Amino acid sequence: MESLNPQIVIGVLVALAVVVIAFVLMQKRRTDELRGKFGPEYERLVQQHGDARHAESELASRVDRVKQLHIKPITPEHRNRFAEAWRSDQARFVDDPKGAVVEADRRIRCRLCAHGVLRLYMCGPRLRGRCRSCSTVYVFLWSHVRQGWYRWDGREN
Repeated sequence: MESLNPQIVIGVLVALAVVVIAFVLMQKRRTDELRGKFGPEYERLVQQHGDARHAESELASRVDRVKQLHIKPITPEHRNRFAEAWRSDQARFVDDPKGAVVEADRRIRCRLCAHGVLRLYMCGPRLRGRCRSCSTVYVFLWSHVRQGWYRWDGREN
């Protein structure tokens, strides 16, 4: 049996090392992009799933589901009406916390319906699943919505 040329072996090992390093750098770049884009939602999913790979897979599937929703923009007039009503709900919270939370939840659902994200009849797990998918679009809003739902359900997180 002939021995392998040392230069070929070294060349193959160098090429293999380059491929491995490129793969690791691409994974790190992807992780950094997702962490930057999804912020607290990324960190929460990593903690929930126990590793970044599963969390990133979950976020990728959410992004794919959102692409199928055909989210439409709302008019500036509707946006201003919503913002004014939202400020009113926040002010009402001091005197009537439960009523303010119920109204704010209804208002969020109406806003998401206006965007084409939800249907009025959605509730329970189906509603939360659709909203979870939307966490890829409304990243920082979703963390507040989740906190509100958890408090409403009597949970901490």
